[in-house]
Amino acid sequence: MSTSHDAQAGARPRAGKSDAGQRRGGLPPLVVVLLLALVGLLAVLWLPLGVLARVAALVLLWISPRWSVRDKSLATLVAVVLTAALDVFLYFVDPAGVTPQRLAAAVEIVLPASAAGWLWRTRR
Repeated sequence: MSTSHDAQAGARPRAGKSDAGQRRGGLPPLVVVLLLALVGLLAVLWLPLGVLARVAALVLLWISPRWSVRDKSLATLVAVVLTAALDVFLYFVDPAGVTPQRLAAAVEIVLPASAAGWLWRTRR
């Protein structure tokens, strides 16, 4: 009787350390970081695509266990809140000339990319 019990117990795979590493993260952190880095560029090229990418990047970031709540909050602040505040400011102020618009587009690309770089550096 103990041999059949041992055979049944051996037939079921046990969750070891190798399985825990595979189940832990879901998506690789590179996917989240690249999507967040490209958000600004996509928003400058075509706004609806940028908005969709921003929402997808935020959802993937917040469901990922690779970063702490502090890291996620800081990345959200830099990549989303500051760029949205810049957009609202430019909408209401509407500075004349091409230079402020180009500067704003550069900031829209650099802020999410810098947040993504910081997330890549602080991943677990």
